[in-house]
Amino acid sequence: MDLAQAILDAFLFDADEPAPGASLHRWISYHHGAPLFHSAMTTTSNNRQWCLYLIECRDGSFYAGITNDLDARYKAHVEGRGARYTRAHPPIRLIGAKAYENRSAASRAEWEIKQLPKQKKIAYLHL
Repeated sequence: MDLAQAILDAFLFDADEPAPGASLHRWISYHHGAPLFHSAMTTTSNNRQWCLYLIECRDGSFYAGITNDLDARYKAHVEGRGARYTRAHPPIRLIGAKAYENRSAASRAEWEIKQLPKQKKIAYLHL
């Protein structure tokens, strides 16, 4: 098992509740084959918290992006209305997300994660 898979396994759960010690914005469960993102980022529509998210694509590649509405953005990727990259490399699951104070901080984090090799990207979300 490689490092990326070990980290991925540590943060993906099939339970109805997050694992002890797991923060809600990092917990992803799968129900009926569709990812459900459980988030502590529920705020009013015009004051949503920005986050960096990481998607695994069908070809095994990762896609990183930022948003202030993770559910809608992930749905757009799945439906082929997201980024050009995910139209060509369809997503299979949302790996995780990390909240940031504002769009600027999330954009900096997006740039940083895109500079990392694949095996370090999942760990970056959980720092």
